[in-house]
Amino acid sequence: MVRFGMVAWVEQQRPVTRIALLIVAIILALLVAGIFAGFMIASLEHGHLLPRKPRGWAFLTIAAASGYALYRAIRLLLRPSLSAGLSPFEQRYSKMWLIVMSLGLPIGIGLAMLSRRGNRRDSLTRIFIDGTLPAGGAVLLAATVMVVLGVGAMLYHRAIDDHEERAYLWGSQIAYYFLAAAIPVYWLLDRGGLVPTITAGGAMLMLLASLVIQGAVWAWFKFR
Repeated sequence: MVRFGMVAWVEQQRPVTRIALLIVAIILALLVAGIFAGFMIASLEHGHLLPRKPRGWAFLTIAAASGYALYRAIRLLLRPSLSAGLSPFEQRYSKMWLIVMSLGLPIGIGLAMLSRRGNRRDSLTRIFIDGTLPAGGAVLLAATVMVVLGVGAMLYHRAIDDHEERAYLWGSQIAYYFLAAAIPVYWLLDRGGLVPTITAGGAMLMLLASLVIQGAVWAWFKFR
């Protein structure tokens, strides 16, 4: 009953009011995310991932609950814009993208904060491609990436239709062909001394290039 009451209240507000509330909610969400990331970084610097004192757990619980409440508020404020004039499939599709993009936000915040802390003099490119990270932070981010990829893929494939799945599969196939050609060619040129040896950062750049290709092919098949 409370949920439906809140939905009705939000839908009754003027667009300007909803936008103002949305901006406030996003700012607060970013603030909570920054506080949470700072707390985790401080824990990692003291040699442990999780809090060891009750007040630490209390702080972590409050931060997580606040973040979830703000996430629900942002979804609620966006709901009128995402549902106006849309079919049930389009509403479900828009909701899926909102959730998937929200899942990726903690990774970006954590990577930026951990990288800047450990690489104050590095260039921006090196920070995000090759810069060092604290060991505990790297493990935490790696686990988060695996969870986000798994949950995001499940939500995506449950929401899309046959037409988009075909576009997705073609995009993924052509992106794979790009990697299947680029990596062996670069390896052979490296063995001939014509290019520098590829690093993990270079491999990441190749992966990002394949994602751009995948997205371009997906968009062409989906929107043509």
